[in-house]
Amino acid sequence: AADEDDSRFKAERFQNAIAIFANNDVKYDSNKLRAKEYGVRSGQQITYVAAKDTPSNHTLEERPDVVLQKREWLKRHDRECGDLYGMLPLIKGMPVMLTDHVDRNPEKMLLRGRIGYIVSWDLAKDESSAAQGPRRILDKLPRAVFVQFYEEVKGELVVPKWRVGTLAPGVYPIVPIRSE
Repeated sequence: AADEDDSRFKAERFQNAIAIFANNDVKYDSNKLRAKEYGVRSGQQITYVAAKDTPSNHTLEERPDVVLQKREWLKRHDRECGDLYGMLPLIKGMPVMLTDHVDRNPEKMLLRGRIGYIVSWDLAKDESSAAQGPRRILDKLPRAVFVQFYEEVKGELVVPKWRVGTLAPGVYPIVPIRSE
């Protein structure tokens, strides 16, 4: 390939291919571009969820100067920040990968590296954001993002039998977590 505009990269086999990058900044930039392209290809709006870096009351009690240390937080490596890179794009049907172990139940085995597909998300009750053209930036974290997982059986992807509550088989609610 001569450059990134080589038409072969637009072939279907590359559209959802797993990519490996040497640096996180390139990975994050590529993921943003791939999400945008996925939204265009699927004719859907991109809903962005912004990471919220807010110290808890417990942290403020222990370290009252923590707000002044925010510049230092921003210099931290992504491994110290739960692999977040600021904005999470949400598009129905878009493939996503778990960055941590979510459910070790032998029936589910939702472990780091497992691929799923976004089904929907449940907005916060007081969400007030609105679409701005082809995108929407949420003011609040969604209560959950629902992801469809599949199992491979004899080389075929099939819907698993497990369920979470009344959700469809293989759909798992990914909920925001707080860390100190």
